[in-house]
Amino acid sequence: MPLSWATLVALRRDFHAHPEPGFSETRTRATIITYLTTVSKIPYSTVTKHPPLATTGLIVDVHGTAPATPTPRGIMLRADMDALTMTEANIDLPYKSTTPGLAHMCGE
Repeated sequence: MPLSWATLVALRRDFHAHPEPGFSETRTRATIITYLTTVSKIPYSTVTKHPPLATTGLIVDVHGTAPATPTPRGIMLRADMDALTMTEANIDLPYKSTTPGLAHMCGE
């Protein structure tokens, strides 16, 4: 089941409001696992099959169905989860950083 646009926006805003430094993204990792298992219905054993990468990272193999092809196809997605060590510049955002000295400023 795909995530709705509203759910994706809420998830992004939650991550933005709760930044964590590199190698300490425990809340972020737990939130991603919760969404993958409860909203996307990916089995917990699939989400946690691989040990954490670089302490808090995730590697998740998601298998779906596709039209028959002569060779298997795949897509790889990489996303950073760590925050920058800087103060939130967008102080009027309703989802601004709640952690002093840490912010997700990329793409803002």
